[in-house]
Amino acid sequence: MYHHFYSGLADITQIAAVHDTEEFSIHVEPKAPINVSATKVTGITYDGTTMFKNGKPVSCYPLEHALSQFQIFLHKFNNPILFAHNCEKFDSVILCRAMQSVPNLKLEESFCGFCDTLHLLKTIVPHQQSYSQEALVDKILNEKYAAHDALEDSRYLQKLVNSLENDVDPHYLSCTFNVQYVFDVLGQKTQSQENFMSLQPLVRGKCISENMAKKIANSGLCLHHLRLAFDRGGHDGIKNLFSEKSNGKARVTNRSKIISSVSQYIEGYHRIPSS
Repeated sequence: MYHHFYSGLADITQIAAVHDTEEFSIHVEPKAPINVSATKVTGITYDGTTMFKNGKPVSCYPLEHALSQFQIFLHKFNNPILFAHNCEKFDSVILCRAMQSVPNLKLEESFCGFCDTLHLLKTIVPHQQSYSQEALVDKILNEKYAAHDALEDSRYLQKLVNSLENDVDPHYLSCTFNVQYVFDVLGQKTQSQENFMSLQPLVRGKCISENMAKKIANSGLCLHHLRLAFDRGGHDGIKNLFSEKSNGKARVTNRSKIISSVSQYIEGYHRIPSS
């Protein structure tokens, strides 16, 4: 099944999917203003009561209703996989975040997972100048279409992949991942954001840059971990924590200047009781 949706800022504005000749499309009422850059891509605007697509009014529905209707569509098929372009970084993450906002729906039980056709097509059609869906449709199918409408994107993704069916079959499973993987990614992102916020005193104190704080946070560390490492081993505790190997690279950094700066900050801070 070939699935696309569009997001304006944090809100989904359209969900669409196709399977052979079966089609589904619904516009979703946003809870926040639609980003101007998203409007330029999709042509969708919302004035608080009415949604417009390229200046024409379209019906839109609350997210829970839209996902419920999508679920009804999915139930027509046996354990479908949602194919979408660049979905590992975009579609799957945004859709699963929306699913988490309506947990009683249990939409994740209606499909097996996702297949990222960006990864798939890079494998079976190498050395392309561009791997955007629009460019691949132009190159492989020699066609142009109304890109950035979720239903049209779904139609042409199905057409594109079907044209390469003999090459797709041996490779698509390697580009497939389940819903739990996405939920885990979302959990890691939430934890990384919490870690990052805990490191803001070091950023405000000009001990580390914001980018270094993000790197520390993404490594799974927060301020509490730094204080604990310093309490146990002083400067060497921070050094060992930052430089321990992860996939052959330092977990955070080997740079002595950063390690010393963090150690000096924690030395003047570590006696403050943890909240």
